[in-house]
Amino acid sequence: MSKEETPIEDPREPGEARTPTEESTPETPETAATQPEDSAEPTMVTGRDRGKRLLRAGVFAAIGLILLLVGVFVIGGKQNLFSTTIPVYTTFQTVEGLKSGAPVVMSGIKVGTVSNV
Repeated sequence: MSKEETPIEDPREPGEARTPTEESTPETPETAATQPEDSAEPTMVTGRDRGKRLLRAGVFAAIGLILLLVGVFVIGGKQNLFSTTIPVYTTFQTVEGLKSGAPVVMSGIKVGTVSNV
């Protein structure tokens, strides 16, 4: 039984190199229909889809920024958040100029803050 072969035209220029996949799988009329075509270039999203995507990206970025700012203010409002603290109470005869939040210094080193007067 002889099988009649039909010649297939090669779209490449003479002397153009074949890719490794082309060399390993020769194209026949039977396989030509089953092989996937080259994927098209990605297209730019335009119109209504582009607007929706930009809106979603903007909302996502805004929510992320708000959460970041809230986190900074919550953590920043807590003094000595990651250190152990010991409340110390004392009584002075005069406390002129002393305010809440003023640093407590011992031997030139800041050891705490005044919580309230």
